[in-house]
Amino acid sequence: MISRRLRVPTGEFHKQKRLLSTPEMAIKYGPNTVSHNRFAVIVSAKVDKRSSQRNNLRRTIYEGVIEWPNRKADFVIIVLPGIKKRTEKNWLKNNIEQTGALLKSKSI
Repeated sequence: MISRRLRVPTGEFHKQKRLLSTPEMAIKYGPNTVSHNRFAVIVSAKVDKRSSQRNNLRRTIYEGVIEWPNRKADFVIIVLPGIKKRTEKNWLKNNIEQTGALLKSKSI
């Protein structure tokens, strides 16, 4: 779990955000008013009915996004049911790292 200061507050994420989307996940992001990135991960019961599996996915994603460069932005990562089709063990971790590298090369 990440610290409370790195989490997006519930009512603070507005609708005017940009969207990156793949069949496995969607990332909504936009600038915030604090001096660091903040994150939220949403994994619905449509992805997996077992809460232990959903929490495992959430923890894996949080582990990877901590390494993302500081863009002073809010990121909401929505895991979609298409992620069940991925059977490679390290796919999720590699995908999160590639997204972080993409963020290093582009500005928000």
